[in-house]
Amino acid sequence: MDKDEKYFGQIKVSNDVIAELAGFAALESYGIVGMVSPNAKDEVARFLARDKLKKGVRVIILDGKVEIDLYVIIEHGTNLSEVARNLVERVKYEIEKYAELEVSNVEVHVQGVKTRK
Repeated sequence: MDKDEKYFGQIKVSNDVIAELAGFAALESYGIVGMVSPNAKDEVARFLARDKLKKGVRVIILDGKVEIDLYVIIEHGTNLSEVARNLVERVKYEIEKYAELEVSNVEVHVQGVKTRK
């Protein structure tokens, strides 16, 4: 910190905010059709609306580092490993940029494959 900078306190970012950032980053990623809740029983109920994206994301903070699990539906015809790799990079970048938290791990759980409408 420079001598001219002042420290006014601490900012705490909730797990829900981190989950929302990760969910929006996921939906904006190439090849991702949607997010799903890992706990829902039938597939129709599992597809999440944009305002419920955080239910498709699990966030754990250990020793000040963030671990994220994403539950996604990937577009049919895309390269699954390439989509997952890009998704990991995008989510990590977004969390580190906007929440200024270190992301130690991002896991992508592909819950299905669908054609985009």
